[in-house]
Amino acid sequence: MSIESQSLRLRTFARDLRRAVRDDNDRVARGLMHKLDMANLMVDRLPEKHFRMLCSVIRSRPFRRSNNAARHVLHLFRRDQWDNLSSSQKRRLLVQLEWLYPKVTASAWELCFVTTVLLGENFRDEKALNVLLRLASVPRESSRSLVPHGLEHIVRDSGDTALAAAALEKLRQMAEDPSAQVRDEVALSMARIERTRSERSQ
Repeated sequence: MSIESQSLRLRTFARDLRRAVRDDNDRVARGLMHKLDMANLMVDRLPEKHFRMLCSVIRSRPFRRSNNAARHVLHLFRRDQWDNLSSSQKRRLLVQLEWLYPKVTASAWELCFVTTVLLGENFRDEKALNVLLRLASVPRESSRSLVPHGLEHIVRDSGDTALAAAALEKLRQMAEDPSAQVRDEVALSMARIERTRSERSQ
């Protein structure tokens, strides 16, 4: 029986997930996300109740401080349920990610990393690029330094020449960022892009 078929069970699940995020409990959060994925194994769409529950957790204050537990929520979207998200859910997830990114604490940097992967590797479209362009101006350098990784994915994986060119141009602009940490990440991304181009030309 799926989680959605029992509203009380869904509320219990949400309570347990919030507690895992609050305690930054990697093991429990991973187990809960696996349970949610298995509950939806035989459906074509992630139930709207589940999506709204996860977005509510993402908006909670403890989420932006959780480096170990919270990432499993984003990984569920990125790896397990991406193809089961409706177009509307993807649009709303994009809004949630942009809202979340500037609020992530420095200690929860992996949330920023997974977010840029979602934007560049999963969405990899014009809307995701526009989000990354805006996130390139966030004040915290540890967060800003992970934006090049998302731009890199768009350059390498989008399959859209114009979109890739726009992402590459922004990467080049970020090479002038006042933060050495950001500039170092740009250099790494540029090197990987060049390596990928070299391999594809052989």
